[in-house]
Amino acid sequence: MHLELGRDRSKVEKLCLEKIKNNSETKESDQVHIQIKFSNHTTSGVSMSVSACSEGADTCHVNAKYVYFDKTANCECITPFYGNEIRCLKTGKRLILRGKVNGVLNNKAIENVDLLSYVYTTNGRIETHMRSKQNTVKTMMKILQPIGDIIGWMFAVPQGKKAKNGFMMTGGELNRTALIKYQRSESVLITQQLSTISSEFKVQTFIKGTVPDPVDSILFNDFTDQYRRVSRGQEIKELRQDHDELQKGVEALQLNVQSLEVEKLESMRQSFETKMSNLQEKQLLLEIHDRKYNVLVYGMPEKSDENIWAVLDNLMINYLKLDKPKVDSFPLTNAHRIPARQNTGERKRPNPIIIRFMHYADKQFSYRMGQI
Repeated sequence: MHLELGRDRSKVEKLCLEKIKNNSETKESDQVHIQIKFSNHTTSGVSMSVSACSEGADTCHVNAKYVYFDKTANCECITPFYGNEIRCLKTGKRLILRGKVNGVLNNKAIENVDLLSYVYTTNGRIETHMRSKQNTVKTMMKILQPIGDIIGWMFAVPQGKKAKNGFMMTGGELNRTALIKYQRSESVLITQQLSTISSEFKVQTFIKGTVPDPVDSILFNDFTDQYRRVSRGQEIKELRQDHDELQKGVEALQLNVQSLEVEKLESMRQSFETKMSNLQEKQLLLEIHDRKYNVLVYGMPEKSDENIWAVLDNLMINYLKLDKPKVDSFPLTNAHRIPARQNTGERKRPNPIIIRFMHYADKQFSYRMGQI
């Protein structure tokens, strides 16, 4: 059953009632002709409520339709639109992605390099431009082809009915990490955050590592990109959303305690608190697992205009006495300073640095070498 497009939930509920009535009639007919019409027997619609049928209708994109499936009304982008149903794009529309590139390459700071990509959704063609006033930076950036590859995957033209591009899977919201290794042992770690704000697409890119010496030209042969989901970020995000919704539910119950039946309210409150307790325990376990890749560094001198990646290179090379190739082999997902409490009258101390390693073994190695 296709539910009518629109935001008027009364229309959705009306169609849900019709569906329930039809299923009930089918049920009665099946009981009489069970041997003949067994294949048409429908059990899901008999006990389904209107609220269950129309659940999810508020989350559909304006260019999506409600499709009845099992016990809920699900979203589906309307042709010629495509996407993950929460966000739908029109096929054939040219898109523009903007962003900044920051980091360290060959011990040179990369700061606020403009990234601009034009996406032609009709044929999947991508044009990516990076602009910098530093000639040496522009030369080094030419060899970082994978920076733009993720945009190609995001808006590629699917080959086949079951094939999906990145936007259909993520709706334009994801974190991406890539490690480039060159023949002469140089390596570069790329981390990117893609997001959508209103109808605008943003991509923030952080790079760290070493690239080969500048060359006059670069030749890329045909190649295949393989993408692999490696994190449970969506699970944690949904868990926190559930936690927030349950918290709001508890607060609403507390505000209405005098107007509801005490016995029923107490039962609902206990149910909410049990669910919250289970969610908090699960969230704590996930965050403990997540924190095991983090390291806090205290006492590193701090400057107002510092580059955090250059600070980390100084830490690894000069304090931990690691050689440069070893330092560049550590893929770090993120690093930044966190504000620390300062006592009144006390000399200001540098804020600690939190470092997130991609691999637990690299973190342990750092502990053994310098006991960070």
